[in-house]
Amino acid sequence: MKACERGDLDFVVLPVENTIGGSINATYRLLEDSALVIIGEEIWRVEHCLIGLEKVPLGRIRHIASHPQALLQCGEFLSQMQDCAIESFTDTAEAVRRVGEMQDITRAAIASREAAERYGLHVLKSDIADQRENYTKLVIVAREAAAVDPRVPCKISMRLVTDHSEGALLACLRPRCTTPDSTCSNWKAGRFTRAVGIPVLHRPRRAHRRRTRPESVRRNPDPRAAHQGARVLPDPRQGIRSR
Repeated sequence: MKACERGDLDFVVLPVENTIGGSINATYRLLEDSALVIIGEEIWRVEHCLIGLEKVPLGRIRHIASHPQALLQCGEFLSQMQDCAIESFTDTAEAVRRVGEMQDITRAAIASREAAERYGLHVLKSDIADQRENYTKLVIVAREAAAVDPRVPCKISMRLVTDHSEGALLACLRPRCTTPDSTCSNWKAGRFTRAVGIPVLHRPRRAHRRRTRPESVRRNPDPRAAHQGARVLPDPRQGIRSR
């Protein structure tokens, strides 16, 4: 990212979310401290493979290295490997290159099939992730925002900071515009796709209120009306054309 900020690179591709590992908070923190802007998004299917120097039985492997996210996504497979040391590495491809350099048949790495082909190593076992449908969402960032034709459907990425108090996020997500011609007065006009929370150490402040059951809850069985004074909003997924 520093190289892109200096102008040495045009773009940087960063992972932000995975179907197994969830949100990658380290990326969000990097974006928070950077002047780079998000200009694109890609969804990439990830196929993790166990890669070794030679085609040997899995029982002979005593050391496996990979990126921490890859290790996390293959937790069930790794738990079945007996007497095997697990090492975090800078990235998956570098872990494969290291196995080739050490020339040790008891060492292996978790990476893609393409990495094995690039460094001339062998796939000992494929599809070792905990979940076969394993996808990673990546964002493309650059120094300047890209010009886009207004007719092209786009997403907006924004950073939202709330007060650390009870109900703060709910208050921000509720539509607040009241004018009839306002786009945000219609919940279907927008679609919230992801809310990422960065954990904090202290407990949120609790609002002072009477702990009586609201009349609207007794009258309306819909669980979305559980908050006193809250109105039930239509499902944002209904009536929206996929973009």
